[in-house]
Order: sequence, then structure tokens, then C-alpha cells
Amino acid sequence: MEFILAKTKIIDLTKEIAITAGETKKKMRKNHPNFGLADAIIFETAKSENASVLTGDEHFKGVENVIYIR
Repeated sequence: MEFILAKTKIIDLTKEIAITAGETKKKMRKNHPNFGLADAIIFETAKSENASVLTGDEHFKGVENVIYIR
């Protein structure tokens, strides 16, 4: 666990991220019906840090700023 914490940056969930995540969830559901609030929070948190999301989660397939791995 110490190795993971040493290589990880913990980012607080701010009010701004939460609000934007709610908007993103609504928008993403049009093309990705299973895109949930947790997905939107992850996406918006990464965006706030100018980072990409690296995932194998199908909900993120084809989403901008996401590196989809299989």
C-alpha cells in the first residue's frame, strides 16, 4: 500500500468538480447510457488536473482525454 500511496496524488473532490461531474453525467448519458456519476467524477477530476483517464472501463470507450486499454 505504501508503494501505491508514494506514486499516487490524492485529489479532493471540490464543489466545482462535483457540479461539473453532474453536468458531464447528463451529457455523456446521451451516447453512453451506463455512464454513471462515479465515472463523471473520475473524468472531471482528471480534467481538472490536465490529466487523462487510463482505464479498461467500457463506460469510457471513445471518450475524449481517455486512454482506453483492453
